[in-house]
Amino acid sequence: MPSLDEPHRYPPRSQCIHRHRNRTCITVLSGLPHKRVRRETISYLFQDYALFESATVRENLDIAARPGSLLPKPSFASVLERVGLPGQERTPVHTLSGGEQQRVASARLLLKPSRIILADEPTASLDRDNEDLVLNLLQDLAK
Repeated sequence: MPSLDEPHRYPPRSQCIHRHRNRTCITVLSGLPHKRVRRETISYLFQDYALFESATVRENLDIAARPGSLLPKPSFASVLERVGLPGQERTPVHTLSGGEQQRVASARLLLKPSRIILADEPTASLDRDNEDLVLNLLQDLAK
């Protein structure tokens, strides 16, 4: 499988990602400074949520919140409220439904501002109301 850490081994079909006038070629980024650029520029929203099931919702959000970032972070409570999960900070992830886990994964995007979001079926596990909620969230983040 292609890796952003080894761009020379598996070149993707599209060599560059464009954003307005700025052009970031992720296939030529390598080395420590470039790993930082990728880490701070790209966020992922995986179809399988990529959560630590033995941890709580708060612990999963803590992982996404980068320590030392100069950007102001929204509170965990406000992030969870925004994705329709108020008061769930201490809930073990393994007790959540698939749709709730997908919304926790979506909440991580609010804690890590990124220029690029790679989302794989971000609404697959959601009912209609929560699908609209997550799509609106992604649209807001795209602005």
